[in-house]
This record gives sequence, structure tokens and C-alpha cells, in this order.
Amino acid sequence: MLCVRILYGYALKTNPRCATEAGLPTFDMTAWYGLMLPSATPNAIQEQLSADVRAVLAQPDVRERFAGLGVIADGMNPKQFEAFLAKEYAKLGSFIERNRAQLSQ
Repeated sequence: MLCVRILYGYALKTNPRCATEAGLPTFDMTAWYGLMLPSATPNAIQEQLSADVRAVLAQPDVRERFAGLGVIADGMNPKQFEAFLAKEYAKLGSFIERNRAQLSQ
């Protein structure tokens, strides 16, 4: 998997009082974006593309532009992103099960 994570916090994360009042004292949710490739993509290509994206995200003008939008641009290598996805899946899966969340049309 190719990995770049761009995060921005919701009001509940930036305003803990708001989360507590909503009954979510341990609420921690961020929106993120990831670039993914087909699983058959050779590791060398995954690593090179990931390194290129992280290099762009590290450029001062890019970081400044994202910061001006209230966004933290944080690139990860494929292994880091895989671990991040597993953690997010566990967190959100648990939340969905506890709250019996369902999709509706």
C-alpha cells in the first residue's frame, strides 16, 4: 500500500469540553486520506512512490499551505500505513459494534 496521511481534527478533538458534554470523554477522531495501490504492485514501486509523496509533503511551501488550511500533512511508509489502518479499523470497528451503527439509504 502507498501511504500518505493527511489529518485534520474535528471540533470534538480540539475542544475536549465539547466531547465530554457529548458523552464522549475519550473520543478521538480524525479524517485522513491515503493513497493505495493494487496489492500486486511491486514493493520497489510502492516504496519509491511513497518516498516521492513524502518528499513533496516535507517541502516547506507545501507544509505551509496545508497548515493554512488547518491540516497536518504526515507521510508514512507502506508498513507504517498498514499499521495505522489496522489501528483505525480496530478503533472504528469497536465503535460501530458498541453503537450498533448501520448504513441507511
